Amino acid sequence: MTRTIVLAMAASALFAIGSAHASPGSVTTQGSGSPPPTGSINLSPNPIYLVPGAVGTQTIDWTWNQPGPYWQYGCLYVSKDHAAPGVVDCEHPGNPYHVTIPWIQGGHTYEWFLVGQNSPNDLGLSYPPPAFAMKQSIVSDPTPRTSGTMSASPMVVHIPAGQSMGSTLISYNIVNPGNFGGCIWIANRDSAGTHPLQLWSCGGASGDNLNWPYVPVGGSTTFYLNQDSSSLNGSLTTITVTGVQN
Repeated sequence: MTRTIVLAMAASALFAIGSAHASPGSVTTQGSGSPPPTGSINLSPNPIYLVPGAVGTQTIDWTWNQPGPYWQYGCLYVSKDHAAPGVVDCEHPGNPYHVTIPWIQGGHTYEWFLVGQNSPNDLGLSYPPPAFAMKQSIVSDPTPRTSGTMSASPMVVHIPAGQSMGSTLISYNIVNPGNFGGCIWIANRDSAGTHPLQLWSCGGASGDNLNWPYVPVGGSTTFYLNQDSSSLNGSLTTITVTGVQN
């Protein structure tokens, strides 16, 4: 026999653990020599791909059994973000059960537990509960994350006497660049102070050995990597190269 339950309740209602707390001993451990119960929890789809804040649906097929009478109920609990778990369903042993959960949220973790007890009520258990089976929902963000790396050689430029500027070579790489390449912005700092930020170079998603010949003696150049040629609206990474007189 398969029983289907569709849980359309708000997630907040699920975790408002209430009212029915069991008396001590309602969740018990196996007696000496008693075979342990068995159970399984299968989630579909798992992983589930959701951007943070989006809501999706997982289905749960679960069952439990025990060699002899011990517990009256096997109860399916869920913990969101490692909080105290709330009961989702309680059933007698020996049958498969099917639950539809339409409130899985991106950016959160969900863990499912099977707990044996002698009441179908939510027992107000703490995390983690005394479970004989457990499964985790894998909630993944499908959005590729853009990141960048940048290096300079040398990081400290030794500038010959009589010269006020020296050179360094800049290389960069952007992971998951989308439809945009990379831009490098620079800010020089010398004895006159920090000069205004300016765009230096824009190109593809990677670049090697780009020559910057204006690292000042006694000062520095800071390089900012982003993907915007109109403004430095955030940066993927920064490095600072300093200049010293030989």
